[in-house]
Amino acid sequence: MDKEPTWYGSRPRPRPHCIRRGPRSPRKRHSSSLFSAHVYCGHGRPSQLLLSSYYYYTRTLTFKKDRVQAYNVRLRQLTSDLILTFDHLLASRQLTSDLILTFDHLLASRQLTSDLILTFDHLRQLTSDLILTFDHLRQLTSDLYSRSTTCANLLVTYTHV
Repeated sequence: MDKEPTWYGSRPRPRPHCIRRGPRSPRKRHSSSLFSAHVYCGHGRPSQLLLSSYYYYTRTLTFKKDRVQAYNVRLRQLTSDLILTFDHLLASRQLTSDLILTFDHLLASRQLTSDLILTFDHLRQLTSDLILTFDHLRQLTSDLYSRSTTCANLLVTYTHV
């Protein structure tokens, strides 16, 4: 007890702040704050420092939790995009393989076309040779006919004589 109670006037006498380390009672082991020290003002209420620290770290943890969730969403989206890109690459690889096969078929058909052109050229040459042979045969036939006609006329002339 103070010896001079009038020194405070009409205001209540200030009480010293108590700082306790560890939980309030030995039976309770959980604490809602991040600190193990509890600071109380003289009226049995938590101090503003403790409340603001708790509020700050709660908001910080909520903010960090929201950021981690946003990063997880973005990571899932990037993973999905990567899978789609990989699927497109596989499809592109298949298209490239199909394109190579088509090109090989075109080269083969070009070779076949070239072979067909050579065959047609050869057939045209053979046809031309055949036409020349037929012309030669016609000429020979014509010559033979004219000779046979001459022979027949000579025979007729000799037989009448």
